[in-house]
Amino acid sequence: MDEIKREYTSDEKEELQARGTGLKLVPAGTSPVIDPELRDLLPPITDEEREALTADILKNGCYSPIICMEDMTLVDGHHRYDICTEHDIPYRMVILDFEDKLDAMEWMVNTQKGRRNLTTYQLGQIALKLKPAFEARAKEKLAEYHGNQYESGPLANSPKVQSDAVNTRKELADSVGIGDQTMGRIMQIDKSAPYPIKEALEKNAISVNKAYGMTQKLKDTPEADRENAARELLRQDEQKKYRQIDEEAAIAKAINNAIHAADRMEPTLENVRLWIDLCCIEPEELPHEAELAAEAVAKFTLLHQTVSNIIQEMEVNEDGTDT
Repeated sequence: MDEIKREYTSDEKEELQARGTGLKLVPAGTSPVIDPELRDLLPPITDEEREALTADILKNGCYSPIICMEDMTLVDGHHRYDICTEHDIPYRMVILDFEDKLDAMEWMVNTQKGRRNLTTYQLGQIALKLKPAFEARAKEKLAEYHGNQYESGPLANSPKVQSDAVNTRKELADSVGIGDQTMGRIMQIDKSAPYPIKEALEKNAISVNKAYGMTQKLKDTPEADRENAARELLRQDEQKKYRQIDEEAAIAKAINNAIHAADRMEPTLENVRLWIDLCCIEPEELPHEAELAAEAVAKFTLLHQTVSNIIQEMEVNEDGTDT
């Protein structure tokens, strides 16, 4: 028997205590059982992340134990297990007491959300994989509420209870920490969006709201034309992004040029008269030029205040106190 020796964080200790199991000894040489549904629940790590994880395990060993259910089904540590098996590196195992498979899956999601930078769409896709398990649980609730062929359940005629039992959309949203409305949009995208839109979402090239809007625009488009129409919408969106980048660059350039031009300017009486003469400004034009100068003063005053506020925010964020 291999005794597990590892310092746990306070959150991990609380989790273990809540499950009433603590650490359980696993016989040496025991291998976990791989359940494809659990293995494929979360998006795979990138090649770069796997290379970094492999290098760390090869250098330091597998210091984080593999988490399993009571029946030895692997819950957390699929990538670590694969790397250890491939390189014949010893690993340790911890058994947690999960209520059922759905409980284990929800634990996986909550654990990985803190480790990985998952997008809203990726979280929604994970939730959709949980949908069959939530629906099965909802059917069990309905059966409990309605009773069986011999007797009625205690709340069989309660509309609210029946509604709660089948409201899996909110349960799915809550399980991955996204909004109910966002979950509904992801479900609609999964059902109706053409492949190019889903592909753009997977690459994090567009937001869920953008993808939903595109899907709605295409709902009356003939099936044969939907993919090409989706690509055209994506192309237009890309062009819009480029235009926005150009506009933002122009704004930045204007501020930068104004600051450095003002730094070179010496508005003495002699220099102002020189400006009037060399730029051929007529006397009747001077009031308008004075108004433009006043507007410039107001803009530079606002610029100074804005930059000062940004500096103050940076100082507060740096040390957590207002300096």
